[in-house]
Amino acid sequence: MPSSTVAARIGAGSARAADARLAAGSAGALTGVPFAHKDIFCTAGLRTTCGSRMLDEFVSPYDATVVAKLKDAGTVMLGKTNMDEVCHGLLE
Repeated sequence: MPSSTVAARIGAGSARAADARLAAGSAGALTGVPFAHKDIFCTAGLRTTCGSRMLDEFVSPYDATVVAKLKDAGTVMLGKTNMDEVCHGLLE
């Protein structure tokens, strides 16, 4: 089951904020850097499925610490990427 999510609305808002920080001269080292993270990290207002059908409808009410820190640093989140169900991967 694909669990990739495009965050166009969030990304556009973050990009505008990054442009404003750059124009004001208050940009940090990560300001405007685009990224996508695995679907294991909760992101407020977006589905967080961990690649599992059991969590298919879960929309996180909060940001994971890593997501909050990246947002605070001025990065631009483009979306969430697919992953093996709950990070299990292949077992040998």
